[in-house]
Amino acid sequence: MESPYKKSELYQPKTISANIHDIIDSNLYAHKQLLEKVNLVAKYINPTSTLLDLGCGNGATLAYFQGKAGTLLGVDFSERFVEFANAQFAQGYSNIQFFTSDICNSFELPSLVDCAYSFSCLYYITDFSGFCTSLSNHIRPNGIAILDLGNKRSLNTFCCRYYEREDGYAQNTADKIEKQMAILHDAGFDVLEHRSFQFLPLWAGKPKFLWPLLHPKWNDWLKVRWRGRMLDEWLSSAPMLWRLAFRHLVVCQKRGN
Repeated sequence: MESPYKKSELYQPKTISANIHDIIDSNLYAHKQLLEKVNLVAKYINPTSTLLDLGCGNGATLAYFQGKAGTLLGVDFSERFVEFANAQFAQGYSNIQFFTSDICNSFELPSLVDCAYSFSCLYYITDFSGFCTSLSNHIRPNGIAILDLGNKRSLNTFCCRYYEREDGYAQNTADKIEKQMAILHDAGFDVLEHRSFQFLPLWAGKPKFLWPLLHPKWNDWLKVRWRGRMLDEWLSSAPMLWRLAFRHLVVCQKRGN
């Protein structure tokens, strides 16, 4: 199955995933946020870990962990992305494999994994419960999952409604963050860390009546780091405000048998 957004310039194999080495010194907010996620994964793996990327895109993010984890596995439903990943990393990466499958359904992997992550993907799926079941089936007891979740109750989701499929944007399907956290718990996962981002969208240009909250200057201010975190995270993690933040970076552990 292929995405209905196949022709969109936003979702092309070459650019769907950033090369982490190329953005380490970037000053863009989106790149700084991605580095926060990547560094969080690095915190939970070691050179013997089996690492799984769910919704791996073109494989560039997964390839960054070469040498940081022992075995690298990537899964994506797009044949175009997986073909590009295999062509890009077929040589020089003996410990990396890519598979085409729907991450919300059952699929086969060579082994259970120690750590799994999913970035910028789960707020486009329509069966989060199915995803959590699939995740639980592929991760070892006491294994770690690092999930990038969206939130229906957010300004970002409201703005997304003004961007149609004809504009080339995939539709945001995220449920309320509280409901997703409950589903994770019921699937056998306990939360170790919960970090929040994007109380403001920091990308949208419409609707126009929200322009004061969508001004690009917010990106410049909120990407500034203070006491080890971006101001965006401090704002988005404030009491009550976190429930209205769009992006939730959740580290959870599968309960042991």
